[in-house]
Amino acid sequence: MLAPYTFMQIDKIREARNRSWLGRLFKRVASASKVRS
Repeated sequence: MLAPYTFMQIDKIREARNRSWLGRLFKRVASASKVRS
């Protein structure tokens, strides 16, 4: 009964982590392009 809930939680945490990592990467690329131009 507890397993499905924990799996959903893990999925959400993984998704949030991926999003924050992508956001960080995008910010880095954006700042780098600003410095170049």
